[in-house]
Amino acid sequence: ITFSPVFGREAGWLHDLSRRTPDAPPGAMELVIHTAIDRFRSEAVGYLHFGLTPFSGLDDAHELPQRSRAAGRIVRMLAAHGKHIYPAADQVAYKEKWGPDLIQPEYVAFSDGVTAGAVWSLLRLTNAI
Repeated sequence: ITFSPVFGREAGWLHDLSRRTPDAPPGAMELVIHTAIDRFRSEAVGYLHFGLTPFSGLDDAHELPQRSRAAGRIVRMLAAHGKHIYPAADQVAYKEKWGPDLIQPEYVAFSDGVTAGAVWSLLRLTNAI
């Protein structure tokens, strides 16, 4: 597990990247996180961020009027049927077991509109492919 510094109003650390080897015993990841949380508390770190979970927490109330309906359909399709592409539900469950105090919606924007290339870049950015 790697942690990256977060600056600004909600400064702290970001649970950035994690990989569990197949031979690691159950609970290994949790032990690392628990140890990190203890350390962060002893250092008076303000926040531990768990980052973006793509294709989760979708709610029409968070969408902007100028949104792309095509992108919305693609994201909702991936959320509903794309667990083999990106295990969003598993990621959400992992993050929620730590009892987060704050969950904020996050947005994706395409500067030149939604194109196949932009969607491809989004899928690569989120490690979905």
